[in-house]
Amino acid sequence: MSIALYRNPFVPSLMRDVFGDQGWTSNERSSWGPAADVYEKEGTLHFQFELPGLKKSDITVEYNEGILTVSGERVAGETGDDVRYFNRERHTGEFVRAFRIGNAYDPKTIGATFDEGILYVSISKREESKPMTIKVS
Repeated sequence: MSIALYRNPFVPSLMRDVFGDQGWTSNERSSWGPAADVYEKEGTLHFQFELPGLKKSDITVEYNEGILTVSGERVAGETGDDVRYFNRERHTGEFVRAFRIGNAYDPKTIGATFDEGILYVSISKREESKPMTIKVS
């Protein structure tokens, strides 16, 4: 299995080492990236993205040439000349997270649901990629 965070080759590795992968994904328009868990269970690859405060209409899930991409935007709270923040810790703006999942998984089986601020994405392994036992004759 070869699941890898897709990294833009034009972003120097020193920048990633210092600032981490948040926002340094396949699209330079990212200003932050949601936390993601990725695991495989019973031949299905599962992704869980933390996206509190977003609606499902704010999120896009795409698959193209072996890369699964989740993108969207979290709009800033109160803005204007009469608003003065004393502390602002929530990430806002556009985000992109991209994962190279390779050819072992079938893009026709991709499913996505959004519940209580968590985006769930799943994709099943192709039958020919699943482990099998060979009978020795």
